[in-house]
Amino acid sequence: MLPEAAATAAIRADRTAGPTSLYVHVPFCIRRCAYCDFATAPYDADSARAYVPRLLTELGRVPRDAPMRTVYFGGGTPTALEERELELLLAAVRDRIAPQPGFEWTCEANPESVTPAKAALLRAHGVDRVSLGAQSFQPSVLAALGRDHAPDHVFRALDVLRAAGFSRLTLDLMFAAPGESVADLERDLATLDALRLDHVSAYCLTYETGTPLTRMRAEGRVTPQDDDAELVQYRLVRQRLAAAGLAHYEISNYARRGEESRHNLVYWRGEEYFGLGLGAGSYEHGTRRTTTRLLSQYLGDWDGSPWPPHEAETLDPAAKARERVILGLRLRAGIDPHEFTRERGGALADLYRDDELESLRRRGLLESREGRLRLTDRGLELADEVFVELV
Repeated sequence: MLPEAAATAAIRADRTAGPTSLYVHVPFCIRRCAYCDFATAPYDADSARAYVPRLLTELGRVPRDAPMRTVYFGGGTPTALEERELELLLAAVRDRIAPQPGFEWTCEANPESVTPAKAALLRAHGVDRVSLGAQSFQPSVLAALGRDHAPDHVFRALDVLRAAGFSRLTLDLMFAAPGESVADLERDLATLDALRLDHVSAYCLTYETGTPLTRMRAEGRVTPQDDDAELVQYRLVRQRLAAAGLAHYEISNYARRGEESRHNLVYWRGEEYFGLGLGAGSYEHGTRRTTTRLLSQYLGDWDGSPWPPHEAETLDPAAKARERVILGLRLRAGIDPHEFTRERGGALADLYRDDELESLRRRGLLESREGRLRLTDRGLELADEVFVELV
C-alpha cells in the first residue's frame, strides 16, 4: 500500500452514524491579508466577546459526548481572541466531545498572536497541533502579501509553542507572490529545511475575486507571476520538500509519514463534519450548509433556530459521487475504484462518458498505480483543468 493510502486508513475506521469531526471558525484578524477571501472580520473586543457565546449556542447541536476524531479551530485567527474568550471556547469544546483513539486537535495561529499564556491554554485544553501562517521568511514577499508579521515572529512563535509542549507543528508557505524570485523561494525552502518541521502546506498565490490584491492587479499596481514562473516555483517546492523528507500527500500538503493532517483528510475523503461559526461549512447527514459571512447576521436574531442564517444544499447521488472523485484525486494516493463502488453503489466508470477517463490517461494526466486512480505529476500541474473536465 502507498504510504499516502495508509495515512487515510484511520479516517475510514470506526465510522458512526454522524460526523466525527468538528470545525470551529474564529473570524477575527488584526489585519486582513491582501490575498484573503475567507470569512474574516476586524478584531475588536466587543465583537469577540459577543461572538464566542454564539459559537457555544451552535456547539449545542453537537451531541453531548459525541465521539470525535478531529477538531480544527480555523480563521481568521483563533489566537487573536483574548485569553478569557479563548479559554471559554476551548473548555466548552473539550467538555462536549469524547475524543477517540488517534484524536487530533489543530488550532491555526498567526505568528505575532502566539504568546506563552495562549500556548499554555491551548495545550492544557487538549490542542496537540498548531498551524502557523508564516507564508514567507522574506520581508519583501510578506509586504507583497499584506502580512503583518516579520520573519522573527515565526521563529519566536515556534520557540514558544515548543516550550509549551507542542511537537506537532505545521507552517503555511505561499509562493509566486508579486515580485518573488526563485532565489527568494529557495531561501524560504532552506529555512523550512532547517526548522525540521513534520508538515508544510505550500500554496501557489491565487487572486480571488474581491480581495485587495485582485483590485491592485486590476489597477496595475501589482504584476502577477506568469504561468511558466508559477510552474518553476511549484516544481521547486515539490523537489526541495521531498529532499527534506516531507512526502507530497495532497496537492498543497507535505508531511513526514504519520504526520498528515487527519482533519483535512476528512474533507478530502468526502466524510461528514460539524462546522460552526461565521462563513463555516458543515456536512451533516447528507446536507451541506454554509453559514452567513455577515457578522451582523451571525450575531443577530436566529429566530429560535439552532442554526445561524445559512444556505443549505443536498447533492444528488451523481453530483456527490463526482465531488468525491475530485476530492479523492487531490490526494496523491488517489482513489481505489473498488472502494469507490462499495461506498457509492456504482462504478467509477459509470459517472463519465465513454473514453472520458481514458482520454485523460492518454494525455498523461491520470494513471493507475497499485490499483488506484491518481493524478500524474503532469496532472498535478494541470489539476484545475482535470477537475473541470471531471465535474
